[in-house]
Amino acid sequence: MNVMEMLLNNQKTITYKSGYEAPTSSYIVRRNKTRVVPLTGSSNYTPTSTRRISWRLPSEWSDMNDLFFTFKLRNTSTGTPTDVELQGGSHIPFQRLRITIGGVVAEDINNINVLEQLIHKTTGNDDLVNCPLGKVSGYTTKDGTGKLSQAELDAGYELVWKPKVSGILSNDKILPLPYMPECVIELYLDDSVNVLKLTGGTAPVSQYELSDVHLNIDTVEYDSDFVQAFESSLNNSPLNYYFTTFSNFNQTITGNTDMTIGSFRTDLKSIFGVIRNATNNASPTASSYDFIKSGLQQYQLSLGSLRIPNEPVQCVDDNQLARSLTYFTQTLSNIRDNSLGMNVPYDGYGNNMFAIGLDLESDDAQLSGLSSTITFGAPLLLSLTASNPVASSIMNTFVHYGSILTLSSNRSCSVTF
Repeated sequence: MNVMEMLLNNQKTITYKSGYEAPTSSYIVRRNKTRVVPLTGSSNYTPTSTRRISWRLPSEWSDMNDLFFTFKLRNTSTGTPTDVELQGGSHIPFQRLRITIGGVVAEDINNINVLEQLIHKTTGNDDLVNCPLGKVSGYTTKDGTGKLSQAELDAGYELVWKPKVSGILSNDKILPLPYMPECVIELYLDDSVNVLKLTGGTAPVSQYELSDVHLNIDTVEYDSDFVQAFESSLNNSPLNYYFTTFSNFNQTITGNTDMTIGSFRTDLKSIFGVIRNATNNASPTASSYDFIKSGLQQYQLSLGSLRIPNEPVQCVDDNQLARSLTYFTQTLSNIRDNSLGMNVPYDGYGNNMFAIGLDLESDDAQLSGLSSTITFGAPLLLSLTASNPVASSIMNTFVHYGSILTLSSNRSCSVTF
């Protein structure tokens, strides 16, 4: 297969990394590890002062699958707490990820730390990455337990995060950034009470800061033959980069709750939902990352007259929860078309950990499996029935869908959702 055949084999993609890294491939002449300093400076970041951290990606071919963030998190809480720990063991202090290309929003995921923690808690999936700190993951960085001591947090501890749910930052593709407008990545810090849990002591108030924050990425240099072939192809016709992403909607749960969580589109893949107690972050025995059932009895998705599934999913007792768990594991495997759902533990579902998932994807993994008669933009309505829900409990929902980034020869890009 020649260069152009590889480029044009699938018009939904630009370059698959595996296509250029085969042992016989001679297209890559150099690979460099690059550490990028934030545009917003190298000073310390806190959620009460400088909440947003941004980077401009280098104008080089960049391997998105090898991208990760490194930072030092330090406890700066006031008062005299007897114990300080990370909320739920999560090492992700970022509440929002936003990516713009040429000023156009390509990806914007709110509560990304909640979604990433859902994957970790339900699968124990820790993708290891090589970095200057050694071979570590975004979650388990301390003796396989994920728990850091107060002394370590007080001194500041080096952490690494490799995003799993971002369609752009976790794709097995190499982006031709020299032929694209400016690409900027933004991370927004979460509130201190959602990052650190303080217990005991006198008048403790959660506070933290980040320092030594960097984006790490592998850049690639191709030989002149490949570059000429790519430029020729781009001059002849635009190239499309297919990726998936998530939108987020949250709502407080009452006895019966109808949530409009998004709208119908042709590449709708799935939905996820977790219930969290908004007051757990101040509790000595609970966490803002505890995903509870909160009295939920049944749930169902509606699109016009269509119901998904046909009958509401009951989740009162263990027998009924088995059906809910089956739907959830099937849907979890939908993320980046992998087998995450195969690892979901059955023990504890509905008690220690509860989440919902509904798969809306068709066999070809590109077009929604929903009825073609549904009007584009029709509201997605999630109906919940709960009995005596926990006060202040909130349903966080995530809609998983496909998008296309179209690259043209004049360094312009457009995004189709």
